[in-house]
Amino acid sequence: MKKRILLITTLAMSLVKITQAQDFWEVFETPPGIGIHSVDINSNNDIFMGIAFSSGGGVLRKLNNGNSWDTSLYLNNDVIGKIYIDQSDNVFAASDKIYYSDNNGDSWILILPSQIFGITSIFKNSNNYIFFGTWGGIYKTDSIGSDWVEVLPLENYEVVNAIIENTTTGDLYAGTTNYIGGGGIYRSVDDGNNWVLFGLMGHFLT
Repeated sequence: MKKRILLITTLAMSLVKITQAQDFWEVFETPPGIGIHSVDINSNNDIFMGIAFSSGGGVLRKLNNGNSWDTSLYLNNDVIGKIYIDQSDNVFAASDKIYYSDNNGDSWILILPSQIFGITSIFKNSNNYIFFGTWGGIYKTDSIGSDWVEVLPLENYEVVNAIIENTTTGDLYAGTTNYIGGGGIYRSVDDGNNWVLFGLMGHFLT
């Protein structure tokens, strides 16, 4: 089943969902007083939102088109800025740390306990290596969070906004924005161990 498309509105107070055709949209009301930072949906159409509110943040979950949201993860004085769900429906939630759930958000473990500024993207490739991009580089692990290694160091004004994979070749691509000089696409052909600047230099990629 293909994932449905979810959009965060400009005011970040509601979700918009497309279902059957591109001209049919449904607005999901969200709890008052929150800011939506990231959203993803799993193969069962459960929706996960990374949120912020006045005293902290966390993850809200709506199960299989249910009528209400429940708090899957609560953090005091912290905000979840990125949600990523892999092909096995495991959920990753990032602030300056990374939390991981393999039971649909019923419980969470901390897989990146040390703080790293500005986690902006998360991705797991077909060989089960996990990557996260930041303001300043890409990190990799092969063991759900232990022994993270920086595989692409960048200056802290270059942001890794997205990491994707060509599933035919296994090549990985990372899109960046460099706020003092553009940005570009980096490519890795060896499971993310080494990266080279591949194209679209001087472009802002988001």
